[in-house]
Amino acid sequence: MSETEPNYVDVAAIRERADKATPGPWEYDGMHNEIQKYDMPGFWLIISECRSAPDQEYQQDQFKHMYDANFDFIAHARTDVPALCDEVERLQAQLAAALAILAALHETCAYACAGADEAWERYEKLREEGS
Repeated sequence: MSETEPNYVDVAAIRERADKATPGPWEYDGMHNEIQKYDMPGFWLIISECRSAPDQEYQQDQFKHMYDANFDFIAHARTDVPALCDEVERLQAQLAAALAILAALHETCAYACAGADEAWERYEKLREEGS
């Protein structure tokens, strides 16, 4: 896939942005309006403070902590994005290998078909001469 194609995804640029972010995993505990990273025993690094979106429906746990799906999504993005980049690169490599095989098969078939056409033409010519 090239940069000019409509569905082009610049995996290298996405991976570069992910690599520049604070290493993960990040967490959302449902108790605080922040995305956190466990830094060392007893300490959490606050990655980002968040505000809840007004359109969210909140679930509460047994301690009445509000669960925000947006916060959870952001927290998981730190590990999900690199995993998705890995998968895209794996699939792109498989696609390139499959396309190479198809190109070789196409070339082989074209050669075989050309030979078959030539043989048929010779057969018809011999048949005409024999009539």
